Amino acid sequence: IAKSMQQARETLSDARTAIDDLRAKTIEDTDFYHACLEKIKKFSELTPIEVYYEIEPIRNLSELKKEHTLYILSECLTNVLKHSQANKVIVTIKKVNELLIMIVEDNGRGFSTNQIGKNIGKYGLLGLKERVRIIDGTIEINSAVNSGSKISVKIPIL
Repeated sequence: IAKSMQQARETLSDARTAIDDLRAKTIEDTDFYHACLEKIKKFSELTPIEVYYEIEPIRNLSELKKEHTLYILSECLTNVLKHSQANKVIVTIKKVNELLIMIVEDNGRGFSTNQIGKNIGKYGLLGLKERVRIIDGTIEINSAVNSGSKISVKIPIL
């Protein structure tokens, strides 16, 4: 039993290493603009929610910032799909001075921002805040019941 457990741990470690290697290569080989478009395309294929977007190519974004920003975009879209009951989402990604500005806004049911982090087992928005903090950015979460939601992220490019 001990030998089997050790083998299982080694196999799991090898699998994690392989996944990390694939992920790193995928992120490095993909330009940020096209990666954002791909995330939006996949979202559009999964849902009847109308997606409007304006995305500018952003150059000189570090791999760490690229990875976290793409995750933030994915998480925002996932939240729209899972929770908002929206029929429209607008994604804006642009460069203003030396900041990447990302705004994801929906016309859904909204929520009380006072509840962020207070529901056990609900960590999506806290995870977004943590990822933004890691890459020296700022995040603003605006929402109200029956008024949709707007997530605004600012990330220094350099």
